[in-house]
Amino acid sequence: MVDRPPAKLPGLTELGLLYRDIGRVEALVEDILLAMADTIKTVPNKISVSGHTDAKPYAGQGDFGNWELSANRANASRRELVTGGLAEGRIVRVVGLADTLPLDPANPTAPLNRRISIIVLNKQAEAALRSGGNKKLDVSSEEGVDVGDIRAGLGASSRPAPRPLPKESAPE
Repeated sequence: MVDRPPAKLPGLTELGLLYRDIGRVEALVEDILLAMADTIKTVPNKISVSGHTDAKPYAGQGDFGNWELSANRANASRRELVTGGLAEGRIVRVVGLADTLPLDPANPTAPLNRRISIIVLNKQAEAALRSGGNKKLDVSSEEGVDVGDIRAGLGASSRPAPRPLPKESAPE
């Protein structure tokens, strides 16, 4: 097992065109997920798949809202990864998070927030998930990944850069 901090693969935003209906991914995203399955298969780590929405209420029928939509996104993505040859047992969690973790918190209705996240887990992260959340999980990265870098990679580079830490709290 590769034992590094959990690696977050870039979210597949596709500017809100991630799914053509409630439970199916778009052809482009399907191709990306199938390719990702090939890559993920090269490491023995387990993964977690999360679905996300923006803050706009889903205009579906009945009680179907952003929670259900985000869970369906995650599950549709799981199905594509399995279709791509990833063993079912490698996926330890599939969860819908609605609009609770926006990629762009300053603009909660931005299409950028409609995405899935696939996290490749290290041993500590997998153990924390399997314990039912009873273990503290440190997801810090020794490599100093900056959320601004992630946003820039997703095409959000026009947003202002994060403010630097005050001098007295900057890490050495």
